[in-house]
Amino acid sequence: MGHVDCLSPLRPVLPWVPALYGRAAGPSGQLGIRRETLAVGNPAAPLVGLAEASGRVRVLIVRLSSFGSILHTVPAFFVLRRLCPGATVDWLVRRPYAGLVRQVRGLRTVWEVPGLSGWWTLRRPLKSIGYDWAIDFQGLGQSALWTWWSGAARRLGFRGQDLREPWARPFYNRFPPVDGSGDRGVHVIDRNVSLLRGLGYGAEELRNGLRALADPVVRRELFAPEPPDVEARVRASLPSGPFWVLQPGASRAWKQWSVEAYADLVRRVFARTGRPVLILWGPGEADRARAIAASAGEAWAAVAPSWGWGECAIVFREARVVVGPDTGMLHWADWVGTPVVMWVVRSGRWVTAERNGPYFTRARSRTLEVVRGSEPVEAVAEAATVFLEGLA
Repeated sequence: MGHVDCLSPLRPVLPWVPALYGRAAGPSGQLGIRRETLAVGNPAAPLVGLAEASGRVRVLIVRLSSFGSILHTVPAFFVLRRLCPGATVDWLVRRPYAGLVRQVRGLRTVWEVPGLSGWWTLRRPLKSIGYDWAIDFQGLGQSALWTWWSGAARRLGFRGQDLREPWARPFYNRFPPVDGSGDRGVHVIDRNVSLLRGLGYGAEELRNGLRALADPVVRRELFAPEPPDVEARVRASLPSGPFWVLQPGASRAWKQWSVEAYADLVRRVFARTGRPVLILWGPGEADRARAIAASAGEAWAAVAPSWGWGECAIVFREARVVVGPDTGMLHWADWVGTPVVMWVVRSGRWVTAERNGPYFTRARSRTLEVVRGSEPVEAVAEAATVFLEGLA
C-alpha cells in the first residue's frame, strides 16, 4: 500500500520549520527543549556515539510502511539491539502494518500513526518520551516529519540520491554514510543497517551483527511464535506431500498478473511436476484467488484460509518454494528461509532485482527483473519446477 501524501500543500514551507524549532542535547547530555545549537542538517556536526552513551538510551525507529519494507528494516533493529542491548527501542508505524511490528520481540512500544484527524493526539505523547535518537529508514517527507516531531535530539536519515523525497532532508541533523549510496546493486537491508553508522558504530561491527541473522533459527526467534494449537491446525490443513505456494496479490496492481496468466502458470507447473499449489490471498483478494484456482482447470489448486503472518510462516516452512511478485509475503518467506521465485518490476533507481529481491535465501532463490506489463509465465514455471523436482 502506498503512503498517503496528505502534506503536499505544506511542502513549500515545511522544510524551514526545523530551523526555527528544534531539540538538542544540553551540556550534560540531557535533552532540553531549546533552539538547535547545531546547524540542522550539518553532517559534520560533532557526534556522540550510542556506544559511548551512558545510562538508558531511548531510540525511535520510523518506518511507516509497507510490509516488505518493514521486514527489510527489522535486521537493523536486530543489529541495534545486539550492539546496544541496554537501549530502549520503539517503532512508529502506520496502523495497517502495526500488527506485524508488534510481533517483533524486543520492542518496548509500537506507536500507531492515526488517520488525518488524529495525528495531533499522537505527536504530544510521542514527544514526551524524550528520545535520544530517531532513525528514519523510509526517507519520505511524511516519515521525516514524524522523526522531527518525536523531539529526538539526534535525527538520522538518508541524504542525496538515497532520499525518496528530497524535501525530507531538513528534518534530520545526522547523515551517516550508507553502503552503496546511489548504487542500485546494494540490497536495501544492507543500506538500512549501514544507516546505524550514525550511532557511532563501525562498518565491520554492523556487518558482524547482521551475519548472525544468516541462521534461520535466530530469525525465527525474533518474532513471537504462534501457539502450539494454531501450528497443529495449520499443519493438518496442508497437503501430505511436497507442494508449492503462490502469492498472486500485491499492493500495487502493476506488480500483479492477470488471472489467466496465473492459471496458466499453475497448469504448467502441475503438468511438469504433479505437485499441488496453495494459493494465498490478502484483504480484498479472496475472489481473485478463487478465480485463479477455478481457471486452472484440472491442475490441483487450493485456496488457503484467511491466515495471518504467523500462520503463513508455518506454511512456508513446509513448502518447497513460494512464487509471486516482489511483495511482503515473498519477503516473509525469504525471512523464514524458504526459497522463492520472485519477479521484480523495475521502477527507476528504487526498485531492482539486486536491491529488492530475496536476501537471506538469495543463493538458492530465483529472481527475475521484468518490465511493467510483462507476464513471463514460462520462465517462472521453469524456475518453480526446479525446486519442486529437487534440483535446486
